[in-house]
Amino acid sequence: MSKDENTVGMDDAQTIGDSRLDLDELYDQSVDQDAVDKVEADSLLPGGSYRSVPVLSATPSTTKTGPNAGRRGFRLYGSFTSQKPLIREEGLPAHIVTGRRGFGLSPERRNKPDGQPDLQTKLWAQAVRTFIQAAGYKPETNRDVVKFLQDYPFGIRLGQVGVPTESNPTPDGEPDNMVFSLFHLREG
Repeated sequence: MSKDENTVGMDDAQTIGDSRLDLDELYDQSVDQDAVDKVEADSLLPGGSYRSVPVLSATPSTTKTGPNAGRRGFRLYGSFTSQKPLIREEGLPAHIVTGRRGFGLSPERRNKPDGQPDLQTKLWAQAVRTFIQAAGYKPETNRDVVKFLQDYPFGIRLGQVGVPTESNPTPDGEPDNMVFSLFHLREG
């Protein structure tokens, strides 16, 4: 390799192209939290309906703290593809979006303060209903439901939370995706 080519070695300062890279300077730069927040927000999937892309991973979990401490459930994680073209960024054309997301669900019912089932409880009930609609019979065990979710496509309704909107310019919480519902995919 000639001296004119781009090289990176063990020295603290290297020349790459027309710029000088000083690793100490890079290490000592302040973290740009606004840039980090923008990357997180830009990494979210747009709200919409998605289809799971098997195989999903499933991990048993136990809530460690808070009002649901000790609650057991499952955490599913995998790829999801939008069911129709979505706009990921303003000014760009709509297209099919694929991304990886996880969500929790639990057969152990917990209620919100108003007495209604919480989201993990609702997602579990929807998962059981999805199994019945797809398989044509009721599952015998929780394992049947989780294995079905891992191995067969199902739908989710996904939204964004913690993201500024016109009606809520300063939302609470960190930007994230949330699964609001789970459903059976009809053929055709």
